Amino acid sequence: MDVERDEDVPVEEYDTEQVPSPTEETAVGGIDFMPEEVPVAVEEEVAQPPPVEAEPIPTEPEQIPSSEEEELAETPMREGQEKVLILFFSLVVGAFLLYKLMGRFTSGTTRRRRHTTLLVGLSGAGKTALFAQLVRPKEGPLVKTNTSMTLNSGTLKGDGSHTIVDFPGHRRLQGNLWEALAEAKKVVVVIDSITIHDDHQEGAGALAALLFSLLQSPEFIGVQQVVFACSKRDELTSYTAKAVQKLLEAAMTRTIESKQGDIGSVDRVVDGKGTVIQRKATGNRRSLNLECENGKFSFQSFGDSCRVPISFVEVSANPNPGEHKFNTQPLVEFITKE
Repeated sequence: MDVERDEDVPVEEYDTEQVPSPTEETAVGGIDFMPEEVPVAVEEEVAQPPPVEAEPIPTEPEQIPSSEEEELAETPMREGQEKVLILFFSLVVGAFLLYKLMGRFTSGTTRRRRHTTLLVGLSGAGKTALFAQLVRPKEGPLVKTNTSMTLNSGTLKGDGSHTIVDFPGHRRLQGNLWEALAEAKKVVVVIDSITIHDDHQEGAGALAALLFSLLQSPEFIGVQQVVFACSKRDELTSYTAKAVQKLLEAAMTRTIESKQGDIGSVDRVVDGKGTVIQRKATGNRRSLNLECENGKFSFQSFGDSCRVPISFVEVSANPNPGEHKFNTQPLVEFITKE
């Protein structure tokens, strides 16, 4: 391409550079070169972050309770523990009070297994003679006995073994009666049917005084049956069981009336099975209520009130079928009957 030059201006004063077009080649110093291509701004591609796998959404997200939530969660547990402790101490206190209450009503008695039949009565009534006949072998000879000053114990053989205890009737030994009475399931009161009418001897009055103490003693509570054995019925001068009962009930009436002020109030009356019939306060002692209905004492009424069966039988320690009908069979039936 030709360029016009001004005549007045020398060519050497300036050099006009031609900017070659992008497609035009320019020779400088004999060296062909390509003009630098002006880079065209190219929109940079923004690198996309790699895809992040989504975590599965838990069905029950774990929740971390705050301190308040922890306190709220512990509150019901603490309250439950307090209720359990209160209930425990209440039961302990209740059991203690029940123990003390039961102790008041059982004070003065000893809980023992009752399994014996106790023979009691005045001295010379014939207890030891009857005892000897009851415990002797069926085919053995009759035993001669004397008044005993010591306790005897033996076994009546039959459908089973039945322990019989013969307690001495001497007055000086009656203080030891209560221990034997506490083990007795049944009681046999042996009565001399010859001397029962004579108060100058060991008669109804003396026996009534013994029965007054025996029947209202704490050790008597638990006895299931009582029989009055009118002994020596083989003697011509002996009284019948009906007459003996009448004489003894009259003596009991006099004894109760004379000692009415000493009885005091009754703690409670129970039967042989432990059922409470009547209860009143009288310190720590329990006793049966010996009363006279319409001015008279009755063994039948007394037995019904405390539910202890009482009966009268006629016996003899000298059985002789050829001369009389009396023997120890009524006592055998009483002892062996359940």
